[in-house]
Amino acid sequence: MARTDALVNVDEWIADFYYTSEETKGASFTKRVKARAAQWKQDAQVLGIENPIARLRGQLSQITARLAQLGDTDPTAAQGQDATVRAAFGYAPTGRVSVTRGDEEVEFSGSFSAPQSLAVVDAMPVAEAEAIPAAALARPACVAGKPHPEYTVSDLVKAIIYAEQCPAYVVIVAGGWVAVTTPATWPQGRYLAGNVLLAAQRGDFSRLGEATEMACCFARENVATDAQGECWWDATRDEAIHHTSAVSSELRESVRESVEIIGNDVLARMRAVGLDTTDVDGQQLAGQALRYLYRILFVLFAEADPNLDILPVGVPEYEEGYGLTRIGEVALRNASAPGGEDGRYLYDSLAILFSLIDTGHDPRAVAVNPNASNPGLSFRHLSADLFRPQATALIDRVGLSNAALGRVIEKLLLTKEKSGRDRGFISYATLGINQLGEVYESLMSYTGSVAAVDLVEVAEPGGEGGCWVVPEALALQRAYPDEWFVTQRLEMPGGGWQTVRKHYRPGDFVFRQSSRDRQRSASYYTPEVLTQFTVSQAIEELQASGAIGCAEDVLG
Repeated sequence: MARTDALVNVDEWIADFYYTSEETKGASFTKRVKARAAQWKQDAQVLGIENPIARLRGQLSQITARLAQLGDTDPTAAQGQDATVRAAFGYAPTGRVSVTRGDEEVEFSGSFSAPQSLAVVDAMPVAEAEAIPAAALARPACVAGKPHPEYTVSDLVKAIIYAEQCPAYVVIVAGGWVAVTTPATWPQGRYLAGNVLLAAQRGDFSRLGEATEMACCFARENVATDAQGECWWDATRDEAIHHTSAVSSELRESVRESVEIIGNDVLARMRAVGLDTTDVDGQQLAGQALRYLYRILFVLFAEADPNLDILPVGVPEYEEGYGLTRIGEVALRNASAPGGEDGRYLYDSLAILFSLIDTGHDPRAVAVNPNASNPGLSFRHLSADLFRPQATALIDRVGLSNAALGRVIEKLLLTKEKSGRDRGFISYATLGINQLGEVYESLMSYTGSVAAVDLVEVAEPGGEGGCWVVPEALALQRAYPDEWFVTQRLEMPGGGWQTVRKHYRPGDFVFRQSSRDRQRSASYYTPEVLTQFTVSQAIEELQASGAIGCAEDVLG
């Protein structure tokens, strides 16, 4: 979900969940922009310091006049356009500056802040944000004294970020577009871009208007390091990382708890129909429970982003008959789903949806009423391992109860309960795919098992060492302090709630780290910078060997 079409967060330069969040009590980009705008206004009134928002507003007429001829490929005109945008955001005029990379000096048209915390590059106008890396420079760069007219923005920014004195941020001005990136994110193709002309034409300078946000994103005062050695974007991106980490942690815990709910429900239902559970492989059950949960998460992501064109989102027949929105409403209602708590209504409803996603449905390929105004719903044939029946064979043997699956859906749809705050719906439209991958990989350090003896859950105070389960007898023998025992609040049969130690009885399904050694294992989320580098190197090797020639060879 975009905040505004005038700003493009290319490949999540800043975490989408944080960037698009409308959170009013926690951390969010919206709150950072609002606070910064208020600070600038106060500084201008009290200290007489130039307000970057007012500066941008004062340049509106010049911006719209200068950028009116965006199709002009004349370098002189392009330099004039870039100069107007530079002035609007408070950057120094263009000059010939240089960086040293190895034994070569690369000279280009641009500027550096003092100290060199920021480099600004001038480029030819582009029509869209994604075209910025391939854009030509406003003036050719010179390498070792020789002009290199073929140098693109991407070539120059690489030279800058790999230079001996690398700036913390690089700003690119390309006609009506401006972008900001860092040495760590540019090689990954990640940057934040703004359509200055579009924002200028609309002129929305309200407290959270797009022009106000544009000023906060690209003003020199927020990108360059100030006299105290601080940078607004440094603090903002750090906050985004911490915020995203917290969201991932909450979702991970919800998924972990849901794995246990599914595992215990499957065992209970097997025993209820007389099936032997002694030979059930706890790790196999855990793997199938995770796959089932990721089916639900997949649907939540697909429904949140209609542009993926995976599900017929928005079609009334889908929303009212198959969608997770309807199933979620049934699960979250106080009244139980059809069939009662032990029934399979929710499970059977999801089974139909999962089957349609796996096998697809083309209404044109089946007999329909020729007089019907609507031929029917269309589902793409996904044919993914995640949705194959054998992936959840153990679960499908007995299904899941409405009670258990209702609890699972609630955990995946609603935020955690917190004192003094209402639970809200998790926005999967703003949750980045990186967070989903982080949740999955973090759970790789967990194992599933069926308890053979009484177990209790313990955790080192402070949460640094994670939590794990130990035999209750061993816990008593080692005399763990009371604060080490994990507790939970349980509703009592006679009414009210009681806090008790987290306890697993023989036959219960457990999905936990078996000891602190698991927390210290190598099963952690792999940062995107490493995965992208690994994949790019592998693709280069395959291309060099002739094994692949285009994207279709990989994806087909």
